[in-house]
Amino acid sequence: MFAHINLGMDASCQEDHHRVDAARVLVMKLRKAIIGVGVGTAAILAIAAIFFTNGWSLIRSVFTQDDPPICSAGGFEIESRSARVEGGRMIVTGAVRNNNSIACGVRVSVAVKDEAGKVIAIEPLWVAGVDNIPAGATHSFPVYLSPEVTKQAQGGDYDIQPIDARVWKQQ
Repeated sequence: MFAHINLGMDASCQEDHHRVDAARVLVMKLRKAIIGVGVGTAAILAIAAIFFTNGWSLIRSVFTQDDPPICSAGGFEIESRSARVEGGRMIVTGAVRNNNSIACGVRVSVAVKDEAGKVIAIEPLWVAGVDNIPAGATHSFPVYLSPEVTKQAQGGDYDIQPIDARVWKQQ
């Protein structure tokens, strides 16, 4: 009978031991979860602190949607235009003003028309080459037409329109 009691006690002790082991595992898992949540919370707070101190303008611009300055063909205005014939060639001269808020280049289209008003030639041209025209500045440019176009354009007209714009990288 004594041996039977020992077996019963051993079984009881083993159950208690398994319960203690299970409790320890739960406690360890709970500690890991708390540490994980704590580390996660600390990471979120650190990121928030970085954005608050360094990235506030970035966050503000995202929410207020501040647009960066842009350059557009519509931001250019043809201030003057003239034409003359020299040596059998028509020379169209124009002046374009940059009304954009930044320095940039503009491409214009010079459409030459005959006496009936039909377009006989279109000459596209980056008026300042690969240079930017400063904001608020005016840039003059010539367009040299071929002798054939000059003959067809006698008694006709011409039109100058900005068609493209871009910011050229300065070297």
